[in-house]
Amino acid sequence: MLGIEHFGSTAVPGLIAKPIIDILVGAPAGRQPHSVIDGLGQLGYEYLGEDGRRPGRYFWRKRGVTAFNVSAVPHLGAMWQTNLAVRDFLRAHPEWAERYGQVKLVSRV
Repeated sequence: MLGIEHFGSTAVPGLIAKPIIDILVGAPAGRQPHSVIDGLGQLGYEYLGEDGRRPGRYFWRKRGVTAFNVSAVPHLGAMWQTNLAVRDFLRAHPEWAERYGQVKLVSRV
């Protein structure tokens, strides 16, 4: 792992969110993140495989009192940058976070 970030709706103060913590893991580019797969499995995360719509993005989930989704993407790649840019924008602009929250309610995202 080259980086770990909390992203998604729960990472933005005041944003309407499902009770799921989204974690972004930066993995070495160009290869399946075997060390991440093995490590998260030992911690009780269920490996869900590669995202068919976005090659290079791998998923895990863990359910319990607190639910977690983990996405591993190439560190500093486009998916890493885009996810963190959206999070950082919404953190810096609460009015846009409020608007986005309203859209989520209407569309049930």
